[in-house]
Amino acid sequence: MFAEIVADYKNLQNNLDKLITASGYELSDIAMQLGMEPAAFEDKIENNEFRVDEVEKLLDVIKADELEDKVLLESSLENEKDTETIALHG
Repeated sequence: MFAEIVADYKNLQNNLDKLITASGYELSDIAMQLGMEPAAFEDKIENNEFRVDEVEKLLDVIKADELEDKVLLESSLENEKDTETIALHG
């Protein structure tokens, strides 16, 4: 059970940039709502260095619940393409 929770959290972290993009919000607007400087926020995105409490706030700001299915579907389709490419070239 805990392994699944960790895997789900890692998946969330790996898709944060996609959720942010899908939200349509400007990075500077999100950063302001989180109380961060835009450059620091961009660094956190680039390096995937969000604390759990920051992820919670971020998800609330971008209303991630509404975007979750779309982003996970797109991610799943990308993974299928990668798997097909590996199978063709492997």
